[in-house]
Amino acid sequence: MDINKILLKVINSKATAEEYEVLESWKAESQANIDFLNSMMNKQKPEQTYRQFDTAKAWQIVDSKTLASTSITNEVIDESVTSSENNSKKLWYSLLLILLVAIGAFAIKYQINKAVDDNKHIASHNVSNFALKDNSEIWLNAESTLTEVSDFNSARKVMLQGEAYFDISHNQDLPFIVQLNETDYVKVIGTSFNILNRDQEFDITVYSGNVQLYVQDRMIDLYKNDRVKFLNGAYVKTKNTEVNTLSWKNKIMIFDNDLVTNVLTEVSDYFNVDVTYADGLEFSSCRVRTRFDNESLESVLAELGSLVNMKYSLDQESVIINTMSCD
Repeated sequence: MDINKILLKVINSKATAEEYEVLESWKAESQANIDFLNSMMNKQKPEQTYRQFDTAKAWQIVDSKTLASTSITNEVIDESVTSSENNSKKLWYSLLLILLVAIGAFAIKYQINKAVDDNKHIASHNVSNFALKDNSEIWLNAESTLTEVSDFNSARKVMLQGEAYFDISHNQDLPFIVQLNETDYVKVIGTSFNILNRDQEFDITVYSGNVQLYVQDRMIDLYKNDRVKFLNGAYVKTKNTEVNTLSWKNKIMIFDNDLVTNVLTEVSDYFNVDVTYADGLEFSSCRVRTRFDNESLESVLAELGSLVNMKYSLDQESVIINTMSCD
């Protein structure tokens, strides 16, 4: 068997049991081969990292060494000179470089993937609650992603896609930044607030402290109960009067003399289902006063049905309101 092919198969973990036996026999033929391999391994500097390994340069070295080895082999054959030990050293050196390149590439890919996984928080179907490195606490709504884009030592910065409630730990010297897109962001010191940032939707409500919203080349100062929504291409600042802004977080919906159609809109958002109305349905001016505390969609609809004589059909993704009446 060709020992060179066997060595390459061993490096790539494709050698058979028989080829491993041939390799062991070949190693046993010369102590110099084993000594050379050991010496090469010992020469590798401990402080060298895979990130510093120049793969392009390594491949150039491999190519030059391979050509040199081939040239030397041809000269040896032509001159009938035995130099198997030198050829073995060159072969081991080339294979070792190839192995280091492969390990380096794997290590870099692993470190990059691990860094992305460690710094990205994804809530697919349920609310996720976690703490950041600075002890700030985050509640991430379903279908939302929060990515840490700083080390939290020299800067505190995250990027949000979706909806999240922030309870930020106070640090006067290190403001907390929530990046909304390439240009717009929210800046805070220590405060609590809720942000919805999804596609063309934007909504921020402050519950404590001071928040600075940087949008459209201007800064908007926000304090407790201040709210800003993106409406018709403009950021509109108002006072928050809605009691269910955080229903997705605390699982509580409160309605105090609200129109039933408004109630159904909030139910639609809360459960992420489509609520539609049957053709020809006369919309009722019925008002509802009730409270739902971590209840299922079926339970909510059943109670609304009893309050406003509402008939409906329900499947996994939609609710159709067939009739409703205050009588």
